[in-house]
Amino acid sequence: MKRILVLEDEFFLLDSMTKYLRGLPDVRVYGYSNLKTACKGLREHPPDLIFSDIRLPDGSGLRLVDELVSLNLAVPLVFISAYAEEHRNRIPDRQNITILEKPLSLKRLRDIAQEKLAEPQTTGEFFFKLSDYLQIAAMGRHSVRVNCADVGTIEVFEGHPWHAEDAEGEGLDAFKRIVANCETGSSPVKITCTYLDAADSDEPTLSGSLDGLLLDAVREVDETERDQPEIFDDTSDFERLYERGVELMLAKQYQAAYDAFSQAHRIDTEHRLVRTNLDRLAQLIQHAKNKPETELP
Repeated sequence: MKRILVLEDEFFLLDSMTKYLRGLPDVRVYGYSNLKTACKGLREHPPDLIFSDIRLPDGSGLRLVDELVSLNLAVPLVFISAYAEEHRNRIPDRQNITILEKPLSLKRLRDIAQEKLAEPQTTGEFFFKLSDYLQIAAMGRHSVRVNCADVGTIEVFEGHPWHAEDAEGEGLDAFKRIVANCETGSSPVKITCTYLDAADSDEPTLSGSLDGLLLDAVREVDETERDQPEIFDDTSDFERLYERGVELMLAKQYQAAYDAFSQAHRIDTEHRLVRTNLDRLAQLIQHAKNKPETELP
């Protein structure tokens, strides 16, 4: 029997959603009206599918992402919110996550449930890359320890970079080595995320913003990669465009940076770091466009 978790603080909407979904064959539905009880229910009755609002009385529905990460569950997560566009660019774009706008008809809700439950199960696979885990922690001001198997550990305290450690040492150099192995390695690294209590945290060895540290780490990896023999249509143009893109990205001139990386991409369509930067810049540009219209006064 499949399990569906529904998190919605509006009582009548929660009641309608759970009753309608219970009409599906071989399905058990668990409804919760606040984040605290939903997180408890998630652990007691691991679901096969989740429907959740984002803005809740006791926190953000994005907390469910952290819970799923800590349980190593990659079940489909469908956010339904009246503020979908506002949150769309704050959530990593992954196949497991869908963001829909309220209002949503009950028929559409049932169709989505049937579609998601029919998909092959991905439990045990992982939602995000290392950079996604770190950005989620920063966004929610969470305190977490991100463990990268056989590579190292990065700690984030209340959304700020706190500590990094690997077999060769700790601090900023360890952070860069961990990012290099997890973001650009040829084989995937198993990543787990656990909550971090102040009493369990290590001494601080990092400072600054996570976005800044990640950009510096990726740029350093690329400088190392460029020392290796690679074939481009025009090497000098590629390097010039890439360096220009990094400079503009650090200066937060996102559209100009996107244009520079796009030209570099035309020269080498397989370059991993160029693709990563283009994806990130596209999200930042869209967020900047939506921000004035979606933020509440």
